[in-house]
Amino acid sequence: MSSLRDAPGVERPPRLRVVPSGDYSWEFPLEDACDLAAAYLVELQDWQRDVLACWLAEDEEGRYACTTCGLLVPRQNGKTEVVAARILYGMLFGNCGAGEVIAYSGHTVESSLVVFSRLLEVFGDDREPPETWAHPEMHELVAYERFTNGHQAIRLQNGSEVTFNARSTGRKRSQTCDVMVYDEAGFLTDDQQSASKSTAASAPHGNPQVVYLGTPPSEHGIYAEPFARVRNNAMSNAGRLCWHEWSVERIERDTLSDRNVWAECNPAMGRHLLASYVESELMELSAEKFAIERLCWWPETASAKAVDAKRWEAAAVEVPEQEEGADPMEGFDKMAVGVKFAPDGLQLCVSAALLSRGRPRSADSVHVELMHAEDTLLGIQWLVDELVDARDRVACVAIDGRIGAENLAGALVRSGLPKKAVHVMAPHDAITATAMGTTMLAEGRMTHNGDAVLSASAKAAVKRRIGSDGYGLGGDSCAIESAFAAAWAVVTTKRDPSRKQLIG
Repeated sequence: MSSLRDAPGVERPPRLRVVPSGDYSWEFPLEDACDLAAAYLVELQDWQRDVLACWLAEDEEGRYACTTCGLLVPRQNGKTEVVAARILYGMLFGNCGAGEVIAYSGHTVESSLVVFSRLLEVFGDDREPPETWAHPEMHELVAYERFTNGHQAIRLQNGSEVTFNARSTGRKRSQTCDVMVYDEAGFLTDDQQSASKSTAASAPHGNPQVVYLGTPPSEHGIYAEPFARVRNNAMSNAGRLCWHEWSVERIERDTLSDRNVWAECNPAMGRHLLASYVESELMELSAEKFAIERLCWWPETASAKAVDAKRWEAAAVEVPEQEEGADPMEGFDKMAVGVKFAPDGLQLCVSAALLSRGRPRSADSVHVELMHAEDTLLGIQWLVDELVDARDRVACVAIDGRIGAENLAGALVRSGLPKKAVHVMAPHDAITATAMGTTMLAEGRMTHNGDAVLSASAKAAVKRRIGSDGYGLGGDSCAIESAFAAAWAVVTTKRDPSRKQLIG
């Protein structure tokens, strides 16, 4: 047994290299993987051998030392060869020769086909005549091959299998696997990860591993939260996790054009990756795009968190208990209510927002409080009764949610709430409410009472793209969405329930 810190030396070591502490066996698995790669794929470079040493290291019981693995390296450095070598080893030598069930997930069909094609070169393509196979002896190991786009697969006689799933097709696979590979993890979203039925959690052979690899998120609206979580866990040295990252930590004036920096961030530089090619990228790409894709710079703005946790905590105020019969509106100019139905319609959250007018109006401030977080299994009549009773104080009730909003709005109007006081929010309203809520919070014009449920929702909420250029909230966001809806309503509504209507 030896430490992973003694794994193969690397001429251009990664800027971040995190491995679990302890002694693990890596020499023999690595030797087998490198011999296979040399015979059927390519001679692996020193940095690729180091990555595989950590991925394949075993404890005394023969289980993987690293159950979660991450690789962040710029494009065209040889990431595909590392993945192909890992899959080939798993199919032939994994689980003491019994082979592994491996699920590969790529961003698009085209990206999945790259790895699939490399493995077909090893095992032979059933669609081609046998005399064209480079390694006919390997084809004897094959049980079947499947070529349907988004459902490609190779299964061997020993029971091992690799399947290929393109996330962009929206197809979901219902299977368990020993090893889950998320390639192009910079495009992987929480929804895609949670929707994937392929999981190593119930690995058939009881030796699971999940591999994430790619570059940082480079498209607006894509935040790669699963990849970012693995990276953050690595930085905190969490558990049986390994992480290799060739990157630049920050961008300074001369960083982009510094060839020494290029070499530090690209372990294949001067081998199959030419400096002239990188130079052309520098000329053709934007500075941000070049920094992300060629230097693996992870921008601080690449976060899906919608609400700044520190600003939210700073906005908490202690609200004194009111005496019985006191006017809840005392000291405020207007009140509105926001109601948010969860996407499945099984939960609703209700918040109130109290407006303090500013001079000028751009200085308006609001105080929000969560009133209810309830299951809709209890019905909505209790809420209808409560809001109708408060019609002399509530200027507007803003309701958001594809399931439940129209039903509640109709019930409120039928029960006596004026139509002008009820508003079913459209997608553009949700976009505006999110922007307004986060802006007021950032500018110190929103306060809250520190409610635990509302605070947890605010900190957990993530950005959810709406349309081509807007976003709302997603994740566990029901409570904070109701608060932002209430804040939006109290600022924008022109209705004043305290104003007496003249009857001619």
